[in-house]
Amino acid sequence: MTCCGNKNGLNVVLCHGAWLDASSSWGKIMPMLKEAGFNFYGMQFTNISLAEDAKLLVNLIEKLDGPVLLVGHSYGGSIITEAAYSCPKVRGLVYMAALAPDNDETVNGLLAKFPSKGIPASIDNNGYLCMPCNQFSEYMCQDGGEQEKLILDACQKPFLARCFDDMQPHCAWKNMPTWYQISENDRVVPPELQKFFAKRMNAKVLSLPASHVAGMAHFKQVGQFIIEAGHSVISNKPQQ
Repeated sequence: MTCCGNKNGLNVVLCHGAWLDASSSWGKIMPMLKEAGFNFYGMQFTNISLAEDAKLLVNLIEKLDGPVLLVGHSYGGSIITEAAYSCPKVRGLVYMAALAPDNDETVNGLLAKFPSKGIPASIDNNGYLCMPCNQFSEYMCQDGGEQEKLILDACQKPFLARCFDDMQPHCAWKNMPTWYQISENDRVVPPELQKFFAKRMNAKVLSLPASHVAGMAHFKQVGQFIIEAGHSVISNKPQQ
């Protein structure tokens, strides 16, 4: 976990998704949050179960002083949706090409309704969902630079496939302000599913011609979107 910023004020907690980690998801955005004067934290999840990862996030939130803005990318959206339900410190949720199930929904159930064109993923003998390392970045971040792609391909994080079958126990986005960044060129989470999530939660939307990991090639727009959400939470103004 990393943190930086002022001791007082808004805490922005950044939650990565499947196959990624905090640095690959948020490394370019953290300096922008520092410049904006926010406290920020980059979570590192196990990706073993939704319950375990939500527990890790709740544990961090309970240690923080002041209001919290949760930001979730991809599978991280499921995590923030669950964790925020029991944390009154959380004042808003930001979803980045993220999954946002309602209670009693599963990721695989939603993907069946909004099928993607398919990614080259397979489940290994230990139950982990993996992509070939030489194709990983082309599905996650096809608009990224060559150095970024090299790092992504080498640092694919293990992800237990059964996480996508975990039922969403609770749903925090029904009761707090939400923001949603749609990646129009996403090869992992179908853009139509992202639009469905954003509309269902009545979120403020930022739509970008971006890959699944928009925080790389489009980090300035993504960072500014998070900062605007943070200022809205601080001022208690509803999103427009």
